[in-house]
Order: sequence, then structure tokens, then C-alpha cells
Amino acid sequence: MSRTAFAAAAVWIASVLACTRGGVSTDEDPLAASVRATDPGPRGGHPGAGGPLAGLDQDERTFFTDGRDRFVEVDSVSGAVAGEDGHGLGPTFNANSCAACHAEPAIGGSSPHPTLGFAKVPNPQIAFASLDRLPGRNQTVPSFIQRDGPVREA
Repeated sequence: MSRTAFAAAAVWIASVLACTRGGVSTDEDPLAASVRATDPGPRGGHPGAGGPLAGLDQDERTFFTDGRDRFVEVDSVSGAVAGEDGHGLGPTFNANSCAACHAEPAIGGSSPHPTLGFAKVPNPQIAFASLDRLPGRNQTVPSFIQRDGPVREA
């Protein structure tokens, strides 16, 4: 390798290292701390969510409504609940509809919380732990699933 090529390679490597150092932030970096994103947390008031987007045509609105109806439909997980047509929602899912958990701030959203957000309801996983169980098949709620905690997947 010639001196010119070596010098060019050294300058290029130094430039790359100098540029990438600017993208690395540490706790001591005041600029990074000033531009870091923060979550404002739950907001009060009406959620303004859960409905179809504005500007949909009639077919799209019908499609949305059909999807929402299926999302909130209650099924029997074991197939043993009278009056419920559905059979199961998966091998480890222990609620009886998608909307059982995805209900904050409106149907289709995140999970509810007993003290935060719009709905302020307890963790639904506690109530569903014993719902629709066949005799002799008890469900133990893991210690990290709390009545006043978030919905978690185990």
C-alpha cells in the first residue's frame, strides 16, 4: 500500500470514528438529555379513539365495523359455556375476547389500568384466570400478574 493510499485510509477511518462518536450518547451528555423523548403518560378527557378513520367510504366503514364486532365477540375458551358459539382463542389465552384486555382508551387500544388512563378498571387477567375452566384444570395466576398492575403476557 502506498503512503498516499495509507494516509487516505487513515483520514477516512478517523472521519468515520469522529462522526459515529456524535451518535453515541451517555448519561453525562447534556445535549442528548435535552432532546430525549419522554412519555407524557395517560391524558385526561375523552379518548377520541376507537372509531373508524375519517374519510372512509361505505365499504371501508362496513369492513371496520365487522372487524370491531369480531374483536369484541365473546367466545367460550373451553367450548363448555352455554350460548357461546366460539371455541377457544389460542392455547394459552385465558380471556374470552380480544377486547377483554385491549380496551384503553377505547376498544382496540392498550390494556386498562386501575388508577391510570380513561377506563380505570382492574387488570382483567385476574378475573379471567378462573373463567371457563374445565373441572380439575385450575389456573394459577403468576406472581407478576397483579390486580393493580398492567396486563402482561406470560
